[in-house]
Amino acid sequence: MILFSALYLTGLILAIVRRKRHPQVSVLAGIFFLARIIWSIGWLVAIITVYYVNNGQGAEEFARSQAFPSVVDLVFSVLLFIIMLYAIYGWRGQKLPPLSEILEQK
Repeated sequence: MILFSALYLTGLILAIVRRKRHPQVSVLAGIFFLARIIWSIGWLVAIITVYYVNNGQGAEEFARSQAFPSVVDLVFSVLLFIIMLYAIYGWRGQKLPPLSEILEQK
């Protein structure tokens, strides 16, 4: 989780630094990375809270308590990655030629 949070923080910094070059892309990327950082912190807090509330009772109770948040995390992650993909590719108006034409040029 720490590694991914560091990657998200790096992405957020890059989005802020490059905001003048591609403002719309930077805003969408910034939203993605900031939301992922907040979501990661929320998961960490939830895990610690559940562990202390259960007084370390065991993995089975912990797994049951995380079933619904895992589904929510999956849906939230998919939505965020759709935003990220749109930030990367959605702003480009130029259509690429078919792959066969690209391969013939080489």
